[in-house]
Amino acid sequence: MFYIMEYVQGRIFWEPALPDVDPSDRTAIYDQMNRVLVALHSVNVETIGLTGFGRITNASWVAGSNNTGLPRRKRSKQWNS
Repeated sequence: MFYIMEYVQGRIFWEPALPDVDPSDRTAIYDQMNRVLVALHSVNVETIGLTGFGRITNASWVAGSNNTGLPRRKRSKQWNS
């Protein structure tokens, strides 16, 4: 599997906790990240013709067969509880 993307000018954050970012900027970054995640999860894969790419489960659409992010999501949910 591969992706073709357009170059976009911007910053790259290697540490997810953003330790070197000002707290107000960190909040804005996380808010935008959440907005984009909500938008991505709102996409109807059938409508845009991606049903043949990946698989649809009872929880969500999964690209490919490796769902390595799931344990992290479970840990995040436990941490937020």
